[in-house]
Amino acid sequence: ITKDGLARLVSANELLGLADRYLLDGLKQLCGFTLEKMIAVDTVARIIQAAERWDSDGGHLKARCMEYMLANFNRLSLFEAFHGMDLHALRARMVEISVAETESLNTLEELQAACAP
Repeated sequence: ITKDGLARLVSANELLGLADRYLLDGLKQLCGFTLEKMIAVDTVARIIQAAERWDSDGGHLKARCMEYMLANFNRLSLFEAFHGMDLHALRARMVEISVAETESLNTLEELQAACAP
């Protein structure tokens, strides 16, 4: 991630937190859309942390992060943040969370197919 990209990511994360604190749902939604566009291998960890902390109940940011992480699991596992972790357990947990948040049968089938060994 570039220095400018990191600054935008941090700003969007902070703004999401402020929007949550001051109950500005429209701004939270806008921040969620912005962060969703920024999801990448080197940003997804920070974005999912913000989503877990501040995303609205109807927000899709966490689900998008999980989908991205499942789709790019092999690339993500090369990052230092994942070293020393039980990657099979992590992947199983990600599937469990994604399935719990999934509403449609088609998406569930896609998740199961993506996570098959």
